[in-house]
Amino acid sequence: MRVEQQDIEWRKTMTGNNSNLNPTDSKDAAAEIERLKKELRDKEWTIMKTDAGLKTLYRELEKSKEELEKANTSLEIKVRERTEELVKLNKALSQELTERKRAEEQLILTNRLASIGELASGIAHELNNPLTSIIGFSQLLLDKNVSEDAKQDINVIYNEALRTAEIVRNLLTFARKHTPVRQLVNVNSIIKKVLELRAYEQKVNNILVNTQFASDLPEIMADYFQLHQVFFNIIINAEFFITEAHHRGTLTITTDRTGDIIRASFTDDGPGISKEDLGHLFDPFFTTKEVGQGTGLGLSICHGIITEHGGRIYAESELGKGATFVVELPISDHW
Repeated sequence: MRVEQQDIEWRKTMTGNNSNLNPTDSKDAAAEIERLKKELRDKEWTIMKTDAGLKTLYRELEKSKEELEKANTSLEIKVRERTEELVKLNKALSQELTERKRAEEQLILTNRLASIGELASGIAHELNNPLTSIIGFSQLLLDKNVSEDAKQDINVIYNEALRTAEIVRNLLTFARKHTPVRQLVNVNSIIKKVLELRAYEQKVNNILVNTQFASDLPEIMADYFQLHQVFFNIIINAEFFITEAHHRGTLTITTDRTGDIIRASFTDDGPGISKEDLGHLFDPFFTTKEVGQGTGLGLSICHGIITEHGGRIYAESELGKGATFVVELPISDHW
């Protein structure tokens, strides 16, 4: 439309200003006009096509931008999810390594206890016979008419022989040379029996005992006397260190069930245990007591008994903050 209007204007100009042009010139001018018209139409068409192409390109760029933003968002979500997965895997791996290290340490300790158990069994049997003779003959001498001085000396021999016999019995227990009798037992009842035996000593030593027994504990298959020995050892150890530290204190005993495990915890407010000693508590003959106050066999015997029952015994403590001994036993219908 614009080209035709320009053509009309141009024609008017040519007609008005060039009336003397000959026919040939007029023909040439008309041809030039047609050429110019075609050229203008071609340029206009090119511009229109270019404009449409730019619009299409803009739309494609906008679409690509949206797709890129979506891809970026999706990538961020996947990276975040993968990072969370890696954090969880790392945590699980760390826990597995910790458990494996703990299991290896327990295996090493169990092997060590087994080796020393064989040695202890042999020593205990070798000592048992002469000790029986010493105790028997010293009793006979005490019944005879001897001087008071001699009687005191014989009494020392008799008492020391009894103490040695107790150590031998501990060695034999440690070596586990007897067949356990397993039956259905209640952990709460066993602990209560031990507390009844220790009630007088706890009273005179100003030790308050707090018990928090779970009422729904199921019975488990175990050797009653072995578990009695374990709880007895743990309780008298707690009493000893409470008395040594403050001459009074509190012992808290709790029982509970977690899944297929029965847990008994014994917490005292004694002096606590150093980090160095924690790693040796269940080693045979290791003790933090003064010479003559302990043989160092009690906790190693406890460890052997609980391991034999398929359970676990461990201690948690910080120096100056008391100690907690934990016994875990499986709930099982058979052995």
